[in-house]
Amino acid sequence: MADWPHYSLDDGPCQLLITSPDHRIKVAWFGDDYDVWRISASENPVSELRWSARINQNTPPELVHGLTSALANEWSEDATSFLAPPSYRWTDAVQPLLDAGWERKPPSRGTVEIISPDQLAGVSIDIVNTDPHADVYVLWAGPQGWGTRAEAVFTARTPKHLIAAMAAAFVDPSPVVRTRTLLNPRLAQLAQLAQLTPVTPPRPTVPTPRDARLQAARRPAAVGTSSVPRWSTSTLPPVGAGGSLPPRRR
Repeated sequence: MADWPHYSLDDGPCQLLITSPDHRIKVAWFGDDYDVWRISASENPVSELRWSARINQNTPPELVHGLTSALANEWSEDATSFLAPPSYRWTDAVQPLLDAGWERKPPSRGTVEIISPDQLAGVSIDIVNTDPHADVYVLWAGPQGWGTRAEAVFTARTPKHLIAAMAAAFVDPSPVVRTRTLLNPRLAQLAQLAQLTPVTPPRPTVPTPRDARLQAARRPAAVGTSSVPRWSTSTLPPVGAGGSLPPRRR
């Protein structure tokens, strides 16, 4: 989406809006809200939304990227698959989770739940609501709480393959980088359930001899110290017994 139009809206609750070139897909970022990301699609720029998704501030960027990258790869001027009516099988939306061994719970009060083996993530699916604008799919991760639970909520007409793209990111085993100090304390306590590998920041790149020559050429010469650059740690030789430097030639 780097080459899609970006609109900075600093004065409003929506601080950044990214749209597909034809404005059928919209990705809105609300930096100061609980639902930070709001993603939607419509048949044309001014028509009613076909579907929408709300993603809260606790959701890792890798999960958001699972959805946005699928949309970016799928979009073209003639594409309609991101608007296609969802399949009648709700399992199509969560097949990556089922393939990863997540447990499907029996339906209860019109809702089906699929839970991860460690009980720390899951999806809730409303299988009885017929409202096309109803929130039907809720992907979640983390303990309950405003600062700990990640949630992504999709409306009923969201194409199931797009929900599956985000679900696949939930079970992607690729390592991710996190700063421990930025983790909520409750989440940091759960770090023992993950495989942690400390990462040492890379050292600054050592300049090549050619880089060093280019840097030296860009620096202004120091007056009176032509033999010792000002950024050197070397010093001038000690002054002779006379206590003064030899006279300079004119």
